Amino acid sequence: MRTYLAHLMAKHDDPAQQLRAWATGLMAQASDPTVADETRAVLWNAQRISDDTRRRASAREILGQLLEEPLAGLGSPDPTRDALLIASDA
Repeated sequence: MRTYLAHLMAKHDDPAQQLRAWATGLMAQASDPTVADETRAVLWNAQRISDDTRRRASAREILGQLLEEPLAGLGSPDPTRDALLIASDA
């Protein structure tokens, strides 16, 4: 999912277009019931996998990282916080 969204975002230079590509790509995954079920399972499992040797980033944090640069380009005073908030609601 991250690779797919990054690919879509890379097609654009404008931060607003990059955010739009991220959201559109995420919604495209949700519109196909088969893909949506698989994506939901991956996101659910990724949040529950534990690793005692290091803290793993949740799938939402990983997807949110893609948004930090476009949000900074749009003037966000805290792009990390905003990216996590957006990805958490996705």
